[in-house]
Amino acid sequence: MLLVNKRKLPIFALIAFVLILSSSFVGIAHSSQLQLEQGQVLQYKYARMSTSDQSQQTGNALYQILSFDKKTLSFQINATALFNYTISYQNGFPVYIDRLEALVYMPPESISQSVQGNLDWVDHVETSAQQNVANKTSEILHYTVEAGTFQCVNVTLSLAGPWDSGNLTLLYDVNSGILVYAQWIPEYGDVIVQYLASTEHVQAPLQETLVTVLSLILSSVALATPVALAVHQTRKGLRSRRNPSPEAQANSVVRSGFPKKAFIIAVMGASLNLASVLLPWSQTRNSPTYLPLSLPPLLIQSAWMLPSNFTFTLISIATYAAAIVSWLAIALHLYKARKLTPQIAALASSVVAFASVAFFVLSGWMYSWGLWVAVAGATLTLVGLAAANVHVTIEMEPEEPEEKTGESEGDEP
Repeated sequence: MLLVNKRKLPIFALIAFVLILSSSFVGIAHSSQLQLEQGQVLQYKYARMSTSDQSQQTGNALYQILSFDKKTLSFQINATALFNYTISYQNGFPVYIDRLEALVYMPPESISQSVQGNLDWVDHVETSAQQNVANKTSEILHYTVEAGTFQCVNVTLSLAGPWDSGNLTLLYDVNSGILVYAQWIPEYGDVIVQYLASTEHVQAPLQETLVTVLSLILSSVALATPVALAVHQTRKGLRSRRNPSPEAQANSVVRSGFPKKAFIIAVMGASLNLASVLLPWSQTRNSPTYLPLSLPPLLIQSAWMLPSNFTFTLISIATYAAAIVSWLAIALHLYKARKLTPQIAALASSVVAFASVAFFVLSGWMYSWGLWVAVAGATLTLVGLAAANVHVTIEMEPEEPEEKTGESEGDEP
């Protein structure tokens, strides 16, 4: 039967709560953490399909944001050639663009109106191509592209003009206003589509220096505890072999804060937490993509890194914190006599790790090894914590004395 120490019951209950809470994130729809800013590069993949000869042309288009404020957005498209576009805004609505197909960003005001089904702002957009909107509709949907899964507003327009007429479909991320997907079917029948593949933030020199320094500090702190423990325990083991005194043997016994098997599981969990910081968490441009403050992008200049916005930076710091605290729990277990202190630290590490994973899932980006390793590390830490607080006992029923069926062996017949 299972027996739980009453003093440890709150910890065991909290473990169960964390597991239930983390599992609830599986069915949550993804939302976006995209953010448009000056210097950003948006990579789109496009395809042009001809309905006459069934031929298809594919390629990549890089949208580099040259300048961006509330009134003007200037960007350059690098595809088969270089194209410069400018979008003018007024009171949060676009009022001028060269072509509606190049409307790569909508401010929150126009997004809000479109979500509510009000597309009157489209009638006030001037274009150099003299495109008139004959019909317009909108709807809300979740759409998945290579850059992730986003909650989008789908704006469908029927355009008529002296040069180009056709149907235009534009899908915008409702949180950032960035164009996620576009489809243009001109009247001559070809189909032209493009979708968001990845984003890249070009950092300023000062920002890049700060990110580098912070990455080195966090990496050093995360690696310091396990390395110091390994060195100390190795030297301690060598000394105990040279001087096998009873006192040294007593000090080498694993303390009761974590039983031996639970301690091994906790060490495995802490090791995976540390590995998750060094592994890619996403996949963009068919390349592994690391957290903003991860160490590999500093060592490998060609490695891709997630946008250094608040959300991904917070996820990166939380992942480092989970790794650091999990190894501090191991150190507290080895060198402190208190039983609950290392267990509380291990529980805090798991909570932080699951929180970082949950926030990343909500970001809508594709998953890679780092996320799954973080889940495995946090889970093993909780398993080790549960094993330290749950004890299995086997109750043996006393044997009943056998009834005498005959005379005692000493009696003679």
